[in-house]
Amino acid sequence: AYVDDPTVKLFMPWKVRLHSMLAFPRHYILGNVYDPSGTFGWVVARTNIIDSFVHKGLTMDGTTPSLIILGAGFDTRPYRLDLGPSTPVFEVDTAPTQRAKRQILKEHGIDTSGVTFVEMDFNGDETFVTSLEKHGFQQSNRAVIIWEGVIPYLQEQAVNATLEMVAGLAKGTILITTFVNEVPSSKEELSRVYGGRIILDKIAGLGEPSTFQMPKGKEEEFMQSFG
Repeated sequence: AYVDDPTVKLFMPWKVRLHSMLAFPRHYILGNVYDPSGTFGWVVARTNIIDSFVHKGLTMDGTTPSLIILGAGFDTRPYRLDLGPSTPVFEVDTAPTQRAKRQILKEHGIDTSGVTFVEMDFNGDETFVTSLEKHGFQQSNRAVIIWEGVIPYLQEQAVNATLEMVAGLAKGTILITTFVNEVPSSKEELSRVYGGRIILDKIAGLGEPSTFQMPKGKEEEFMQSFG
């Protein structure tokens, strides 16, 4: 199933927005430009899975946890999901990204009154918990935390520090995250991964190389090491 997201178009360049409105260009672009390696379908599936975990996490015990989006970027979940009027929502990201997002939302009349924007740098000295507490977050209450598409671009020290902070939050807190496994070291190995070279070339072109990869087969062991 596709993701029903009426707000995402607000963040698209006008050319992409125009193409998305026309059937033939939309299908061509998705099949040949954005999705020659299956990326589009993978992102849609990942988004739906995370949405389902968010819903379960927010409703699992009758309490009202906070929803925290680490590295929120242009994530639109606070504006497209039914989170309930009493769910505290915190979006955490760098200052330039937060300001750009808030400006776009304001220009289009999107209600952000239920969202608290927290500016921070994950590779900096201040922890995300300290930043959140400055904006009203209560550690004594459990939280549902989304950390999507961020880990691969952080230094290992920042990943470890963030996971240690999460482990120290209230009982019942849920972390929903994504990561990548170790990138093949040779072109021959990379060619065996469906769409591997295309995806890595695109990431490199954006100036955001992957700096942290999870050892394959060690994912559970790694996460459990933080409790």
